[in-house]
Amino acid sequence: MTFTRATPHLEPLLVCILFMILSPGEVQDVHTQDELYPASFYRPGDLLLGGLFDIHFLLAGGEAGAVNPLSLQWMYAMVYEVERLNNRTDILPNVTLGFAIRDTRGDSSIAVYNSLAFISTATECDSSQVTPSSSPFAAVIGPRTNTAAVDTANLFDLFELPQVSYAASSTILSQSQYGYFLRTVPTLDDQIRALIDVIVHYNWTTVVLLYSEDFALGFSAKETFLAEAAENGICVAVSRGFRIDSSAEEILHIGSEIRKYGNIRVIVGIAEESAMLELLSQFQKIGIIGYVWLGTDTWALSTRLGETEIFPVVRNMLGIASHSVPSADFYNFLRRINPSGSEDPFIAEYWMSTTNCSLGSTSPCDDTLPSNDAFYVAIPVDSVFNAVGATARGLHDALNCSSEHGCNKEYTSSDNPKLLSAILNTSFTSQSGSMVSFQSNGDLRTPAWYDIRKLGAVEDNSTSGNWETVLEWNDGDLLELIPALWADTNSLSFCSIPCTPGQYRTKIALNECCWNCTQCADDAYSQTANAASCAQCPPDQTVNSDGSGCVDIPHLYIDVTMATGISIIAFGATGLLCSSIVYFVLVIKRVKPMYSNYGSILFVTICACFGTSFLCLIKPTDLSCAIIATLQPLSVTLVTSFMIVAGHSQYHDGKTSKKTTASWITTIVGVHVVVVVLWMITAPPESQVSVSSADQAFVDCVNPGVLPGELLLICYHIILDAVGAILSHSLRRDKRYFYEGKFLFYTFVVHGMFWSAVSVTFLIVPVGYHVRTHLLSESVSVAGFIYTGGLFVPKLYALKYKPHMLRHCTVERAKQVWKFKRKSGSKHSARLRVHLRGCQQTIRVLKEETDFINNHNEYLRNMQFSDMSRQDYRLFSNLRDLYIDVMIKSPTVSGTSL
Repeated sequence: MTFTRATPHLEPLLVCILFMILSPGEVQDVHTQDELYPASFYRPGDLLLGGLFDIHFLLAGGEAGAVNPLSLQWMYAMVYEVERLNNRTDILPNVTLGFAIRDTRGDSSIAVYNSLAFISTATECDSSQVTPSSSPFAAVIGPRTNTAAVDTANLFDLFELPQVSYAASSTILSQSQYGYFLRTVPTLDDQIRALIDVIVHYNWTTVVLLYSEDFALGFSAKETFLAEAAENGICVAVSRGFRIDSSAEEILHIGSEIRKYGNIRVIVGIAEESAMLELLSQFQKIGIIGYVWLGTDTWALSTRLGETEIFPVVRNMLGIASHSVPSADFYNFLRRINPSGSEDPFIAEYWMSTTNCSLGSTSPCDDTLPSNDAFYVAIPVDSVFNAVGATARGLHDALNCSSEHGCNKEYTSSDNPKLLSAILNTSFTSQSGSMVSFQSNGDLRTPAWYDIRKLGAVEDNSTSGNWETVLEWNDGDLLELIPALWADTNSLSFCSIPCTPGQYRTKIALNECCWNCTQCADDAYSQTANAASCAQCPPDQTVNSDGSGCVDIPHLYIDVTMATGISIIAFGATGLLCSSIVYFVLVIKRVKPMYSNYGSILFVTICACFGTSFLCLIKPTDLSCAIIATLQPLSVTLVTSFMIVAGHSQYHDGKTSKKTTASWITTIVGVHVVVVVLWMITAPPESQVSVSSADQAFVDCVNPGVLPGELLLICYHIILDAVGAILSHSLRRDKRYFYEGKFLFYTFVVHGMFWSAVSVTFLIVPVGYHVRTHLLSESVSVAGFIYTGGLFVPKLYALKYKPHMLRHCTVERAKQVWKFKRKSGSKHSARLRVHLRGCQQTIRVLKEETDFINNHNEYLRNMQFSDMSRQDYRLFSNLRDLYIDVMIKSPTVSGTSL
């Protein structure tokens, strides 16, 4: 509901309506007539100041408790300041201030109803609100509690009555709708900032927040505290609200939730005094003790905190209080107070309840209270002094007071706006030395200055305590005066221990403050403390020993220290050695390695196969990978091409021209070169790091293309082997040169089958990890073994057991040898025997045939020519002539051992 400013002729009507709404007989059934209209402390004057103080404690059921010595002392601070100002001649020189003080008990409904007594037209509706004097009320001092302050501020703003609170710090009261509200204490936001700085100072990382469930204080303070805590890295594990009438079950639930987190030792309490005292009393019953409490000045100033019932719960707590300097005059003033003849009904009640005496009875009360009574305990009262002082100075200006002419005593409610403006413009130095001035919204302009006080035991093992200032907070600067010694509490407050690098946090339920520390997986790391998750290392790095970061994985190359490199070297070197031994044995024995003239070339290309297998030992780079990919398959292609040419030459009895041979070689190698060039243009091989599960980084040559170029070349080798097998198939039964055609054919077949198996294996094995590189390098060496075993090794067997099959002898060659002998003479007979040794078998066969001829001349003469082919007849005739020339006409040669 929105209220507008009351016009003069509507003001009495509005007041009467409020009286009816707040009538004890209808709405306020919870309160008795005496509770709504409690006794007041009145003193007449030319102008009156209203006073709202929580004289009595508010109990859980709404009843009035005992007299609160803190509020009683604040009330007398107002009385003291009014008397002091009345004695001054520089402020309100000819005006006497009076007051009418009422008890609110911290109940907003009682505060609002009793505030109607301060509105000048209240007497027109309710005679109970009549004051003994007709003097107008100029302003109201108070109240203390924030809820009462918000509700009364709405009322006073409606009737334009200035209100100056000495304790209400809610930020809600800074809003523009409370235009007639002022205060002499900083806002609650400053207290929360101070609390946060204290928490940070003592390195408390996690706390519990308990707040009162009320709009004016608890809910707004909660949001501010959570925001400030998050900004400063403070975690609030438990945040729970409570009421003054919270049930035992609700309090027990809050206590149980706090106990769940055994490492949290700090509890922040933001509530009004009565509600917090009720909570602490319940906590004492259920054993919530041993915690460090942090309290706002709304309850941390309570004198009951040092009493036996509550002290064990809040022992070593830290409480905030506005900075002040105790006034010796004021405390002397308090000690002069006694109930005898006093017009104050509250002091009489307190006196009797404290000393167990009765005024006017046979057991008279003493004139003084015990020296250690709570009524004499020094508390910050400067805010009350300043509230009264600011109002008086505002009145001085509003009444146009001067030392010569005094003040204009004609003051009515219509002067209230002028008084408000005068108070807002007031500036003076307080009794404690701080400057008092106001902002336009009624908040203090002066920066906040707080004392952080510690509640310690009076003596060791004492059940009561007293306060000691240990810190000062001045507009964000925190000064430690006395090192805090937490005698019976832990020095740290946390929910979970910080996770170290190498670990990450896993939340407990939905709580952001509490977690378990989990070690990162073997392949993950976390670099910071309290990491929310672990990260994966890049492919070429691995996690260090403590899991706090990544380190480069040592790159593994194929070299002589690795098993892979050793096997490649051993295989290739063995192949080179064996091929060389076979070849040089044949050369020494003057046996041609091949029937054709390509034996030496084949040996060189076979050695190239074994040699290129060593190329994988070079450190992989993009260039070296391209060289390896080119040379290794090229060596195989060269061997295969010369084998095809050798087979073709043998098929044509060695009469193949050099031009034909060159065209064959050029075509085969040319196709290979075209494939390689296309490969290098489209997707050339490149060096790449492959990391295994064992954290080994293999630097290898890989093909990034969809179809690997190596596989294309392997398929090309298989095609060449198929072509060679087809060309040599007709030579399988050729006995020349120890069935060289047959071994050539089987070499093509075995070689093609081998590369077919390699192609399948190549597709199966993974890319990288040296696997394909090792496979291809070993395959090239195996190809060299296949060539050596298929082409050269059989000739070693023939050389040992069938040497005559390795001699290349024809009739024409034998005749040439014979002619050479006749021309050279006997000195070359040794060389002649070497050449003739190749025709040993021929001559032996010829001799047998000649003997047969001599014995069967008649048969041969009568043999029809048609029974013998022309080719056989010609060969037979040539052999007979050769035998006659060699064996009959040359007795020297015939006598040699053939």
